[in-house]
Amino acid sequence: MHVASVEPGSIATPIWEKSLKRADATRGKLPRQVEELYGIAMERARKRAWEAGARGIPATMVARAVHHALSARRPRTRYVVGRGTRLAIWLTRFLPDEWVDWAVGRALYR
Repeated sequence: MHVASVEPGSIATPIWEKSLKRADATRGKLPRQVEELYGIAMERARKRAWEAGARGIPATMVARAVHHALSARRPRTRYVVGRGTRLAIWLTRFLPDEWVDWAVGRALYR
């Protein structure tokens, strides 16, 4: 049996807008002290989520990759779909997990 992995980046779906609305509503209910301690980090995370949604690829691109993986006579082992995913996968192949986690953390909260 052949196994294929479809590895998409951000996908343009309503989940981004819905999650940001929910996060904003929750944030509005937090005590002032939480905002003072974590406000900057929460705003950075919000910005990254918005950017991820804005650069998301159409779901049809992922569907095409899945279709190809399922129907091709000789499917590839890995289908990397979307922006920025190749670098992330490259990092996981050549760097220790701790370094990859650090790099992801820096990218998310810079």
